[in-house]
Amino acid sequence: MPTPNQIEKQINELIKYLVETSFVDDQQFAFQRSGKNDLVLVTFDKAEHVSVSLKDRAYNEIYQDLAQERAYNAKMLDGALIIRLLTERFNATGLRSSLRPTLKNFRTTPMSTKMTKFMLT
Repeated sequence: MPTPNQIEKQINELIKYLVETSFVDDQQFAFQRSGKNDLVLVTFDKAEHVSVSLKDRAYNEIYQDLAQERAYNAKMLDGALIIRLLTERFNATGLRSSLRPTLKNFRTTPMSTKMTKFMLT
């Protein structure tokens, strides 16, 4: 599993490439922030506004809020937004993800076989 330093570097290299090739209109470079309970966040300025995308609202309203707040890593020339956040937790055994999705919920859906194979590969 990549470390937060590697993830930050990869995100910033991607953004740098997009800027150099003139594919982006605006960008926010990634940086690390320490959180509570040994959390390490790979984030960007204004990332706290990304939670608006979890609300039950129309897509165009969510997009407008994210664009207005500059809550993205990169805004492409066509208006597409790239958002990449990472939260990791350090413990005695090393680095692990703080989010642990279970596959049980996916097994009850009609696409369970495809989704489970995708999640396991």
